[in-house]
Amino acid sequence: FATYPDLPFLLVGDSTQEDPEIYGALAREHPGRVAAIHIRDVGGDARRSAAIRALAEDARAAGTPLVLAPDTLTLARDAAERGWIARDAVDAVARASAADGSRPAPD
Repeated sequence: FATYPDLPFLLVGDSTQEDPEIYGALAREHPGRVAAIHIRDVGGDARRSAAIRALAEDARAAGTPLVLAPDTLTLARDAAERGWIARDAVDAVARASAADGSRPAPD
């Protein structure tokens, strides 16, 4: 954040460790600098997912959306809707997900 004081950040991680908590703290410590937090829900633990959804509410209240998604394609779609990646990049993510056997969420 100090190295790039004029750039916003999109923080991307997963639900298995402390990414949501760390990223939420960064968003609180640097108001207006975190454009969004993208978390892939990979653990399959309902309690963990519920805890992250609670963190998402806190982040949203602080002005930072936290998107918890079951797959990378959902996160790519969100990024495209917000104008952070090109629409054709979503197609590339869909192809890569299909190639590696990931099951994307339906449109």
